[in-house]
Amino acid sequence: MLAMEYFSRIMQKACTHPNFNFHPYCKKLNLSHLMFADDLLLFSRANVPTIHIIKDALKSFSQCVGLEANLHKSHLFLGRCYLELHSQCLQAVGFQEDTLPMKYLGIPITASGLTKLECSALVEKITARVHIWATRNLSFARRALLINDIIFGMFNYWASIFLLPKTILEKITSICKNYLWGGTEDHTKVPHISWANTCKAKKHGGLGLKDCEAWNKVIITKLVWAIGTKKDVLWVKWVHCRYIKDKDWWDFVPAPDSSWTWKKICSTKDIF
Repeated sequence: MLAMEYFSRIMQKACTHPNFNFHPYCKKLNLSHLMFADDLLLFSRANVPTIHIIKDALKSFSQCVGLEANLHKSHLFLGRCYLELHSQCLQAVGFQEDTLPMKYLGIPITASGLTKLECSALVEKITARVHIWATRNLSFARRALLINDIIFGMFNYWASIFLLPKTILEKITSICKNYLWGGTEDHTKVPHISWANTCKAKKHGGLGLKDCEAWNKVIITKLVWAIGTKKDVLWVKWVHCRYIKDKDWWDFVPAPDSSWTWKKICSTKDIF
């Protein structure tokens, strides 16, 4: 952790170089990078002198700490570059080029809508976990506990970031329903009560399980509230600088060329 704090200091200094050009959407916040553990994202304008400054920062960090960027796992993402500049940037950075969607902390990052294919990793993880549990003779109560604790935890990580496609929510619900009543991810037994009643609180006759579709909307509205209250976190500051600016959030309408994720967050605002 101390090593990455040191890298942040190196980048802060690099950003003061006269030839450093911030990414146009990151300039107001002086945002040059994001990092968590050993995952690192670097942002800048597609500019060869800027790329050299970033490479010097990485080299300085490596010489001091001994950690190096893995050339086989590091990628360059370019947008709106004319052909000559595109080639110059690739040559300067020395990384492989890649295109969106990309994965960061196990989550697909894309400007367009999340597709069923991009969400398949979540469904596969849940299915694999249920498949293991199906080999054990677990009681009904134990299965309900696993769904609420383990599966919901896996789902909640994604759902707290995106409004997931309805087909994915229905698939996850189907897996949970089948496992609860039949002990496997496949449909083998007709439920005794509807899933809506199953998800009711125990005091109302249910099992207290989470309804994925409703919960997904609920936690996205937490993002809406964070934006409305100007919560002191980086992404809220970025949203206000990039999109909202000096406009009133509750009357704000996203531009037609906004990202799919941003449009979905704004549409969730209507729930309020």
